[in-house]
Amino acid sequence: MLITNNSNFNSLISSSDGCFVYSGSKKYLDFNLGSGSFLIGHRNKLIIEALDHTKKNGSLFVGGCTLLNELYENFVACHPLLRQLILSNTGSEAVLRSIRIARGLTGKNKIILLRGAWHGSHDQTLFDYLEGEENISRPLSAGIPQTTANNVIFIDPCSDNLEDKLFKLNDVACILFEPIQGALPISLSKNFHQILDKFIKEKRAIAIFDEIISGHRVSMNGIYNAFKNIPLMVLFGKSMGGGIPISAIGISRKLSETYKDQIEKNHLSKFFFGGTFTGNPLSVKSAILTLKYIKNNKNLYTHLEETGAYLRNKINLIFKKKELDFTIVGFKSISKIINQPLNTKINSVSLRDKYLDKEKLNLIRSIFQSSGIHYGTNNLLFTCQEHDYATIDNYLEKLEKNLENEQF
Repeated sequence: MLITNNSNFNSLISSSDGCFVYSGSKKYLDFNLGSGSFLIGHRNKLIIEALDHTKKNGSLFVGGCTLLNELYENFVACHPLLRQLILSNTGSEAVLRSIRIARGLTGKNKIILLRGAWHGSHDQTLFDYLEGEENISRPLSAGIPQTTANNVIFIDPCSDNLEDKLFKLNDVACILFEPIQGALPISLSKNFHQILDKFIKEKRAIAIFDEIISGHRVSMNGIYNAFKNIPLMVLFGKSMGGGIPISAIGISRKLSETYKDQIEKNHLSKFFFGGTFTGNPLSVKSAILTLKYIKNNKNLYTHLEETGAYLRNKINLIFKKKELDFTIVGFKSISKIINQPLNTKINSVSLRDKYLDKEKLNLIRSIFQSSGIHYGTNNLLFTCQEHDYATIDNYLEKLEKNLENEQF
């Protein structure tokens, strides 16, 4: 975030509570939730307990704290398929370190990303798929050398000849992907999962499940849990800390067995994972409390899934009634508003890109905002424990009225 003496922020939030955020005296129903970080809600009891603990015991010791063993115990209780845990502070940091591990273990250099991927604002993955060009990546920022781009390969998971394209590739260290993409939060196809399984096994690559958003949000663990027989890493963040910065890499049992000498015997000692704020007491305590809560409150995920589905259904009914070329798609408690012409169904990122109209998306977001509904500029919406049907209905009634006189 760039801050100058004349910064002009689109929406400056001053405070929050439960499922609401405030900008001065204005109150908004919040579906941004710290980009999906809050499962329970803003200023929830877990954050307050973590802050109280830190107030009494200190905020930074460097090199970890006595809470780390408790964190590990609670983490593996939620993730029985995972054996090692590597802490970081942000999702971007976890992605960088996972790529480093994959390259170090396999001795290979190239990473495969999916079309529509987002894995943080760092040089290793800050690229986009270049339409019509085979295996050529376009940097999304100035200052990224072409030599970095040379090691990044994009694939379209919906491609008809995906398997043929993949198996022609060599020197692949890993396939890094979001099992529920932020670009289009729907399930990846069974065909992709089958090809992934085959490729990882035959090419001796590593699967990296970027579940920074979906991990702990769609279930107690994540999507990776269905892939027991391939060597994989899983990336967690956002909701793992309940709104306090923390991220983690989980190393699967299968990966530990595949690279036993490097992982089991040497404990990944050849890799650098240090950081001043890594494993600080506030983040660790918040993560412990969050993991305990989600393990002991199974109804949480039923509520998140049901309110997510309810929100999508109600918004889509409004779009259909007004004959607007938008839809809201999603998976459990993760949703996204996209452009969709009438009588068309968007089921791939390539099709989403074909109809993408950022100007219209910004306009519809401004109408939601004027109706007291807040969500992020990436058009993702999340639900939390504090959302309920009556509150959602109340704000959507305002939205429907405000849409009556709008022209698109």
